[in-house]
Amino acid sequence: RAEGLARRVSVGDADQAARIEWAFQYCFNRPPDEVEKELVTEYFKNAVIPASGIDERLINFCQSLLASADFRLAD
Repeated sequence: RAEGLARRVSVGDADQAARIEWAFQYCFNRPPDEVEKELVTEYFKNAVIPASGIDERLINFCQSLLASADFRLAD
């Protein structure tokens, strides 16, 4: 599931900030707060998304969203 979410997040020409925003909206129905933005941005700092596939860090980020208490308790 994390890989599928990572594929959805990486579709299009969106920059990293927009992808983070979209993932939070999709999983939690809300944008990330400032602390979350800062933490995730730091995690992706200097990330290079290969043309031939999805960055492993993006898959791990998506997995962390799907495994979070916020996701499990989302209505």
